[in-house]
Amino acid sequence: MQTDPDQPVIDLTAALARLGGNREILEDLAMMFRDDAPELLKELKAAASSDNSEQAGRAAHSLKGLVSTFNAVRAGETARAVEQAARQEDMARVTALLPELEAELQLVVNRLQDELADRH
Repeated sequence: MQTDPDQPVIDLTAALARLGGNREILEDLAMMFRDDAPELLKELKAAASSDNSEQAGRAAHSLKGLVSTFNAVRAGETARAVEQAARQEDMARVTALLPELEAELQLVVNRLQDELADRH
Protein backbone atom coordinates (compact mmCIF):
# COMPACT_ATOMS: atom_id res chain seq x y z
CA MET A 1 0.00 0.00 0.00
CA GLN A 2 1.30 3.44 -0.87
CA THR A 3 0.33 6.41 1.25
CA ASP A 4 0.70 10.03 0.16
CA PRO A 5 4.25 11.07 1.13
CA ASP A 6 3.18 14.72 1.12
CA GLN A 7 0.59 14.07 3.83
CA PRO A 8 1.89 15.30 7.20
CA VAL A 9 2.68 12.56 9.70
CA ILE A 10 0.45 14.22 12.32
CA ASP A 11 -1.60 17.43 12.60
CA LEU A 12 -1.37 18.64 16.18
CA THR A 13 -3.20 21.87 15.39
CA ALA A 14 -6.31 19.91 14.40
CA ALA A 15 -5.86 17.52 17.32
CA LEU A 16 -5.60 20.40 19.78
CA ALA A 17 -8.67 22.07 18.27
CA ARG A 18 -10.65 18.87 18.74
CA LEU A 19 -9.53 18.83 22.38
CA GLY A 20 -10.64 22.41 22.96
CA GLY A 21 -7.03 23.60 22.99
CA ASN A 22 -6.21 21.56 26.09
CA ARG A 23 -2.52 20.82 25.67
CA GLU A 24 -2.34 18.77 28.87
CA ILE A 25 -4.88 16.29 27.51
CA LEU A 26 -2.97 16.13 24.23
CA GLU A 27 0.25 15.34 26.08
CA ASP A 28 -1.53 12.67 28.16
CA LEU A 29 -2.91 11.11 24.97
CA ALA A 30 0.56 11.18 23.41
CA MET A 31 1.97 9.30 26.41
CA MET A 32 -0.86 6.78 26.18
CA PHE A 33 -0.13 6.33 22.49
CA ARG A 34 3.55 5.81 23.19
CA ASP A 35 2.67 3.11 25.73
CA ASP A 36 -0.24 1.42 23.94
CA ALA A 37 0.80 1.41 20.27
CA PRO A 38 3.77 -0.97 20.71
CA GLU A 39 1.61 -3.43 22.66
CA LEU A 40 -1.11 -3.34 20.02
CA LEU A 41 1.48 -3.81 17.29
CA LYS A 42 2.89 -6.80 19.17
CA GLU A 43 -0.64 -8.21 19.47
CA LEU A 44 -1.19 -7.65 15.75
CA LYS A 45 2.05 -9.42 14.84
CA ALA A 46 1.17 -12.36 17.08
CA ALA A 47 -2.28 -12.56 15.50
CA ALA A 48 -0.73 -12.52 12.03
CA SER A 49 1.71 -15.26 13.00
CA SER A 50 -1.10 -17.45 14.27
CA ASP A 51 -3.52 -16.61 11.43
CA ASN A 52 -5.98 -15.12 13.90
CA SER A 53 -7.83 -12.68 11.65
CA GLU A 54 -10.31 -11.64 14.35
CA GLN A 55 -7.58 -10.61 16.80
CA ALA A 56 -5.61 -8.93 14.00
CA GLY A 57 -8.67 -6.93 12.99
CA ARG A 58 -9.31 -5.78 16.55
CA ALA A 59 -5.70 -4.71 17.07
CA ALA A 60 -5.60 -2.86 13.73
CA HIS A 61 -8.91 -1.16 14.57
CA SER A 62 -7.53 -0.01 17.93
CA LEU A 63 -4.37 1.32 16.29
CA LYS A 64 -6.47 3.15 13.72
CA GLY A 65 -8.35 4.84 16.55
CA LEU A 66 -5.19 5.77 18.41
CA VAL A 67 -3.54 7.44 15.41
CA SER A 68 -6.72 9.29 14.50
CA THR A 69 -6.34 11.22 17.76
CA PHE A 70 -3.37 12.99 16.20
CA ASN A 71 -4.78 13.24 12.68
CA ALA A 72 -2.09 10.79 11.56
CA VAL A 73 -3.73 10.13 8.19
CA ARG A 74 -0.99 7.98 6.67
CA ALA A 75 -0.77 5.69 9.70
CA GLY A 76 -4.56 5.59 9.86
CA GLU A 77 -4.88 4.59 6.20
CA THR A 78 -2.35 1.82 6.68
CA ALA A 79 -4.08 0.58 9.85
CA ARG A 80 -7.40 0.63 7.98
CA ALA A 81 -5.89 -1.45 5.16
CA VAL A 82 -4.62 -3.98 7.71
CA GLU A 83 -8.02 -4.06 9.41
CA GLN A 84 -9.81 -4.61 6.09
CA ALA A 85 -7.40 -7.39 5.11
CA ALA A 86 -7.98 -9.07 8.47
CA ARG A 87 -11.75 -8.84 8.09
CA GLN A 88 -11.40 -10.47 4.67
CA GLU A 89 -9.22 -13.11 6.35
CA ASP A 90 -6.37 -12.20 4.00
CA MET A 91 -3.60 -12.83 6.49
CA ALA A 92 -0.92 -12.79 3.78
CA ARG A 93 -1.90 -9.16 3.10
CA VAL A 94 -1.96 -8.38 6.82
CA THR A 95 1.57 -9.74 7.12
CA ALA A 96 2.71 -7.84 4.03
CA LEU A 97 1.37 -4.54 5.43
CA LEU A 98 2.92 -4.92 8.90
CA PRO A 99 6.32 -3.37 8.05
CA GLU A 100 4.62 -0.30 6.57
CA LEU A 101 2.31 0.04 9.57
CA GLU A 102 5.21 -0.33 11.97
CA ALA A 103 7.19 2.34 10.10
CA GLU A 104 4.22 4.74 10.08
CA LEU A 105 3.63 4.21 13.80
CA GLN A 106 7.28 4.95 14.52
CA LEU A 107 7.01 8.17 12.51
CA VAL A 108 4.02 9.18 14.63
CA VAL A 109 5.92 8.44 17.85
CA ASN A 110 8.96 10.39 16.64
CA ARG A 111 6.91 13.37 15.48
CA LEU A 112 4.93 13.48 18.73
CA GLN A 113 8.15 13.49 20.72
CA ASP A 114 9.63 16.24 18.53
CA GLU A 115 6.50 18.41 18.46
CA LEU A 116 5.64 18.16 22.13
CA ALA A 117 9.23 18.58 23.31
CA ASP A 118 9.59 21.72 21.15
CA ARG A 119 6.57 23.38 22.74
CA HIS A 120 7.64 23.21 26.38
